[in-house]
Amino acid sequence: MLTALANAGLAGQTITLFQSMELEGLCPRGVSFVSLLTACSQLGGLWRVCHYLRSMQQDYGILPGQEHYCCVVDSFGRAGHLECAWDVLDAMPFQAETQIWVAFANACKIHHDTKRWQSAANEMDPNRGSSYVLMRNHLLHVSRL
Repeated sequence: MLTALANAGLAGQTITLFQSMELEGLCPRGVSFVSLLTACSQLGGLWRVCHYLRSMQQDYGILPGQEHYCCVVDSFGRAGHLECAWDVLDAMPFQAETQIWVAFANACKIHHDTKRWQSAANEMDPNRGSSYVLMRNHLLHVSRL
């Protein structure tokens, strides 16, 4: 249910449902937090993203994975905090997969940070088609400026 609400763009309802689940004593799983972090990102609530990421680890003993970190990087990126997003990428306990670099590169594109965008593009897996699509779209965007 959380995933359906978050995917439908109903961020407020996603957070409310999660809070109701907590009040009922239901123990969320890692995928629940992906939906919750996605919803927080949609609302632009960086403090919520940080709160729930911390809660996930401290209160529920769930270690964040690629999808969780992708939501965090996306949140900071959407808010224009590219340096913070880069710090998250740098502090992750594992190598970032392409999906996280794509999220970061999209934020760089939105905020016209070509230098960081290039760094992200260099980190993407050249064997994945999404890397080339992102690079092509960025080059088209830059050529229009």
